[in-house]
Amino acid sequence: FRFFKDHPDIKKFYAPRFGRGEPFVVRHFKVIAVDIIPMAAGLYMVDKAYLVPKFSDPKFIPRIIKICRQEKVDIIFPCLDPELEVLATNAARIKKESGAVTVISSVRAVRIADDKWKTVQFLKKNRLLYAKSCLAKDLPVFLKTAGFPLVVKPRVGAASKGVHVVHTESELREAVRTVKNPIIQEYLANENAEYTCSAFVYKGKSYGAICGQRWLRDGDTYKAHFKKNPKLEAFIARVATK
Repeated sequence: FRFFKDHPDIKKFYAPRFGRGEPFVVRHFKVIAVDIIPMAAGLYMVDKAYLVPKFSDPKFIPRIIKICRQEKVDIIFPCLDPELEVLATNAARIKKESGAVTVISSVRAVRIADDKWKTVQFLKKNRLLYAKSCLAKDLPVFLKTAGFPLVVKPRVGAASKGVHVVHTESELREAVRTVKNPIIQEYLANENAEYTCSAFVYKGKSYGAICGQRWLRDGDTYKAHFKKNPKLEAFIARVATK
C-alpha cells in the first residue's frame, strides 16, 4: 500500500503486522507499519515502521494512538485476525484520541466471524447457505444424516491449525478428542474449490465484493485467482449486509 499524496483527506495509513506474506503495493500511499518483532520483513518494505506490544497487552492501544498522533495517520487497516476484536472495541477511542479511522467491522460482526459455530447460526438464522455443522455434544444425532468425509476444526482458530479431514468414525473420535472446543462440519469440496471473499460495506450498504479462488500452504494463501463471479458476489453482499 502507498499513500495518495495529492488526496486532500487521506495522508497516511497504518498497517499492523505488515510482515506476513507479500505486501500489496499501490503507488502513492505512505505506509506506517507495526509489528511485535523487529525481524518482520514488512517493517523494511514501508516508509516508516514501529515496534508495538502484542495486541493482548494493555499498552497496545495506547501505543497505537501515540503512533497515529505522531505520524498524523488517517486510516488504520488491520491485517491479522487475532487483533480485530481489540481494534474494533477501541475504534471510537482511537479516532477520538488520534483522529485515525480504523477500517473494521463492528464488534458484533467480528465476534460472529471469529467463531465458526456462531457463523453457522448467523447464516441459518438469516436463511443463507451454510455448511451442515454440529458441536461434539450433538455428534450422535449429526451422524444419523451426515456422511464421511467430515471436517473437525477448532471453533475459533486460523491458519488451518487443528484442522482434520476424517474418513472413518475412529478418525472422527480421535480428532474430536484432540481438538480443543471442536466443531464438526460437512466436507464441501477439495482444495481446488476454495474461495476467499470480501465485501466493502458502509452504513449498511455493500459497495462491492471480490471473490478469489485460492490455494493454501501452511494455512496461508500462496496462490490466488480473482475473477468476476456475479452469483457468488451477490451472496457475499447479502451476508455482509445482514
